[in-house]
Amino acid sequence: MNSESDQPKLQSFNNRMETGDDDEPQVVFESKTKSLRRRRPQKKQQHVQEPEPVLIDDDDEIEELPNISRSPSPSSIKEEAVILSDSDYDVNEVADETGTKFNNFVEMETPAGQVSDDPMTIESDSEAGDIQDVTPPEVLHAARVRQADELKKSGNDFFVKGEYHKALEMYKKAIEALPTDAAFYGNRSACYMMLKKYKEAQADARMSLQVDPSFEKGYLRLLRSSLALGDIVGTEGVLQAIKSLPTCTTIHVAAEEAKLNTLRNYMAECVASKEKKDYRKLLYLCERALQIADGDLQLKMLKADSLIHLNRSAEAQELCMEVLHTDSLCMEAYYIRSICLYQADNLEKAVQFLRQALQFAPDSALCLNVFRVRH
Repeated sequence: MNSESDQPKLQSFNNRMETGDDDEPQVVFESKTKSLRRRRPQKKQQHVQEPEPVLIDDDDEIEELPNISRSPSPSSIKEEAVILSDSDYDVNEVADETGTKFNNFVEMETPAGQVSDDPMTIESDSEAGDIQDVTPPEVLHAARVRQADELKKSGNDFFVKGEYHKALEMYKKAIEALPTDAAFYGNRSACYMMLKKYKEAQADARMSLQVDPSFEKGYLRLLRSSLALGDIVGTEGVLQAIKSLPTCTTIHVAAEEAKLNTLRNYMAECVASKEKKDYRKLLYLCERALQIADGDLQLKMLKADSLIHLNRSAEAQELCMEVLHTDSLCMEAYYIRSICLYQADNLEKAVQFLRQALQFAPDSALCLNVFRVRH
């Protein structure tokens, strides 16, 4: 039993326990020793019920918790964690605000004309400038040479098969890839010869010699194309150039030289037969000369003229159309065709073609005389 003097102390202790004032030290009485000992009271551990897990949909919005450096107590979590409903916050505003903050953090603006010190900064093409090609010129040239050689081989395969148009395309591409190779021009010249495009063949042969003056096949291509065009003066000049070469003994031009002499004789006889108005012999000589120089348009027109005088206007008109297909500005072809149409009693078209001939040669006395007589 406690003494009556201890009753006030016990009453004061009980009052503090009821009011929850734990700041004052508690007085504990031990029944056995009846000695007083002071100690700090232990705080009452409040039982906090853990919240049940909540399934969150994509449409729900949760306000971020503040950054807490130490483990928060359950009471502080209840006070600071706030869950907002769709009515309290707009989903789009949250997304826009978050994205803007992130972009402002990542895409840090650098003043114009300066380079950011941040190693993670990626410069655009406009800021970094144009990237110069550092490939050595020798490597690029070797690549072009390989590409051109492959195209030339493809062209040679088509040429052997007789597919001259496909071969021509391959040679054109090879020249575009490597325009400094004389052999490519020589191959394309040979292809033009097979297609009977002698002017183009002559131009490529000359180009091959400009690229490489010692290119022997270039002289042969130029010689044969000039002969096919009936260019007697040009063919003689090429023969003289070949004979002046140091390697002239390796170039065989005896056949071309013999054809040149024969063509020269035929042309001289054609002029004499025309003056004599021997149109049958003129026709014969023209046909023999065209076997050597089938690209000579003037020779074809001379043949067409002889056909008209032999009353073979249909053949003459066909020959004129062939010439116009090659050279649309040939005045003689329009003139002879107008004569053919006149002989066929097609006066309207005859006058039309005669006027076209006068457009190309307004001072042609032959066309003017025919126009006055026929019109």
